[in-house]
Formats: sequence, structure tokens, C-alpha cells
Amino acid sequence: MKSVVRAYGRCLEALAYLAGAILSVMLVAIIADVLVRNLGGRPPELTAPVIEFGLLYITMMTAPWLVRTKGHVIVEALTSALPRGVQHRLAKCVYAACIVICLLFAWYAGDLMVGAWIRGEMDERALSVPREYVYLPAVVSFFLMAIEFARYLFGNDTIYSGRVGGSESTI
Repeated sequence: MKSVVRAYGRCLEALAYLAGAILSVMLVAIIADVLVRNLGGRPPELTAPVIEFGLLYITMMTAPWLVRTKGHVIVEALTSALPRGVQHRLAKCVYAACIVICLLFAWYAGDLMVGAWIRGEMDERALSVPREYVYLPAVVSFFLMAIEFARYLFGNDTIYSGRVGGSESTI
């Protein structure tokens, strides 16, 4: 079981690193696009759709890793003012709500993805892409985030620091 958990953790890290690589490609594409424009040339039409897809993919690919590493924004003004026992119970309720919401989003995105695949829909821009690829990262990401929140719900760790102002996560 430990090897499965370790492999799963490596998978989340790999997605985050891949998102970083996509971000690097986007950076180079934007710089090249601006440079070509400023030199009077006509930049490739692919730049805008590649950047749009890149933004979607890097957001979805890093979200589960951010939940795991506590790298997201948490406002603890209310929870830090509550007694410890209430904080713990409230945290468990929040984790359960997050799991339900993530699974609902995953299901909805999955439904849209399957529908787009069955109908053979295409995302037509300068780049023609099957529309299911627009929904795929959301399906995977929200499902993985549900798993991460389940780790908090059923484990002993918490996303809360217990202090107002919190602390920055260690990445």
C-alpha cells in the first residue's frame, strides 16, 4: 500500500512539473509572438489557442498538488477564533464539502467530455482540437483534488495552521 501512496504522490509531483514545463513553453511562445509583432512580422496564429489551453492545463494540473502541499490560500480568521474541538469538527465538515464539490465538478466535466466525444465536437480556432480535451483536465484534476481532501478528512493532517495570518507553505 505504501508503494501505491508513494507512486500517487509522484504522479501529483509529475503533473506539477509538467505544468511548469508547459508554463515555460508558454513564456517562450509569448516572447516570440511579441518579438515577431514588434519586428513587423506576422506571428503564428497558434500562439493564442496554445496559451489558452496551456492556462487551462497548468491550472488543472497543479491544483491537486497545491491541495496536498497546502499551497492554496486559506483565510483562517474565523477558524482560529474557535475552540480547538470546534476547529477540528469544522475542518472535517469543510473537507467533506470539498470532496462533494470536487466530485460534482468532476462528474459534470466528465459528462460534458463524454457528450463532446460522442457528438465528435471540435474546438475550432487556429488549432482544431477535439472538445473532450478541453474537459479532460478538469475531470482528472477535480477527482484528484477529491482524493486529496479525503486524505485530510480521514487522516490526522489539516490544511489549517491555527493562526491568523497563517504561514506560507513549504514547497
